Amino acid sequence: MKFKRVWLSIIMFILVSLLFPFTGHADDNVVPKSAPSADPFSVGKFVLVGGFTQQPLSLNTVSDKDYQLSFTAIKSLFDPWTDNITASWYISEDGKNWKKAQEDGNALSGSLKTQQHVDHVSTFYYQISVTIHGFLANPIYWSKVAKVTISPQDVHATALSIAGESDTLPNGNSENILATLTPANATDSIKWSVDNSQLATIDATTGKLTATSDLNQYGKVTVTATTSNGITASTVVYIGALQDKLVNEGSDASFIIKGFPKSAYVVGWHQIPPHGSDKPITNGPNASISASPDGMQNGMLTVKNTSAAQTQTQYYAVIGFNGADQQTNTNKARLFVNPGGQLTLDAIPNFTFSKTDSTPLTVNNIAQGVTLGSVSNVSQGTSLTYDGNNQQLLSIYDPRVHSTGWSLTAAMATFANTATRQPIGNKGGISLNLINDQNKSLAILKDDDQPVSVINATTPNTNVHSSLSGSTLTIDPTHAADSGHYSATISWTLADVPKANAAK
Repeated sequence: MKFKRVWLSIIMFILVSLLFPFTGHADDNVVPKSAPSADPFSVGKFVLVGGFTQQPLSLNTVSDKDYQLSFTAIKSLFDPWTDNITASWYISEDGKNWKKAQEDGNALSGSLKTQQHVDHVSTFYYQISVTIHGFLANPIYWSKVAKVTISPQDVHATALSIAGESDTLPNGNSENILATLTPANATDSIKWSVDNSQLATIDATTGKLTATSDLNQYGKVTVTATTSNGITASTVVYIGALQDKLVNEGSDASFIIKGFPKSAYVVGWHQIPPHGSDKPITNGPNASISASPDGMQNGMLTVKNTSAAQTQTQYYAVIGFNGADQQTNTNKARLFVNPGGQLTLDAIPNFTFSKTDSTPLTVNNIAQGVTLGSVSNVSQGTSLTYDGNNQQLLSIYDPRVHSTGWSLTAAMATFANTATRQPIGNKGGISLNLINDQNKSLAILKDDDQPVSVINATTPNTNVHSSLSGSTLTIDPTHAADSGHYSATISWTLADVPKANAAK
């Protein structure tokens, strides 16, 4: 069911010549005449919570000029059906002691027009009560406190900040955007605007923002305030109780309902797949329903372990209200899932081996057998080219959250003299021990062209980025070595089990 506010009376806005209003409410340690009532809330034509649809707004003005405070209230369906209504205005000069300023009869809307003479910056506080006189009960709605700051002469603003009463406004509802001027008694007027009138409209004078009642329209709007001396400030408000979610494949996606009154709760969640029908959601391996961060019962839906196939699925909730039979739906928000991507072998190491004690490697060392360590730079003076990196890095990227894993193998060819192509010794007489940056041996390769398993990943989304600079090369004793450079090729194969993808 769609819902929107129902106005029982014409909204009256604050607008008087030489009046300089800014949207806001008193907050500087004021003790109100009575605690302000909750904001009103409607579902379709049913007003579930009565109250002020237009609060009296704080303003700054100058001495001896008229200023006007206005209000509009609305009764709930639980209030007495009577026209016997009294609106009473109260004023305080210190924010603690109050006296009656004006009383209006039979009014759900009205205004107070007055002026004050001051010879220094002075503050006056106003609050209004609306009493509905019934046979059995007399419910009273109390407004928020409006703060009127009066200066002897005009004061120009040097800074401006604004914020919504909430960052989320459900479809069909309204809120005031609040402004703070610096200095606090600045008398510059403020003009309000919103960047997307399809989603929301704003009163240019009061800053009252009203969301569209069309549940198909939701998203982000930017509200901007501009003072009469050219200072601007902006804030973002989300229209619609639910917003679209973008996650990477395999991540959880949480939809959180915002903007409803505390009496609201979620009756149930629903999903509509791109090519499917509407169906309810229950707690299970694919989804969980819990209280929202602000305590709304069942106000958060978490879609678990998302897949790319779920992109464009719509989610919405049915909302109920404690003490009322009426229900309404939220807007339908969409889920977007970034595909997991491809398995890639991003880096393979080049190795140069030498003696670890910095003494020259000799033919006699090889004749006796020797273990060499990896050094950071490839030997100079050769015409060889290398496909790997000289930092001895091994890097594998697997963003595929729904894969079955992968395997990496390596095969080392025979070591041969780069000039004569003569092997250094018998085939299989040289061993390369691949050691990662955790000082763990991954595999031992022989120079016999036989593939050896280096890493076998059995879970999805397994990534590797490791230095193999601790690797060692062991040469069995041989008299077949001559002076010169010797090299061998290592072939690396990354297999997306069960399909292989070779990389060299």
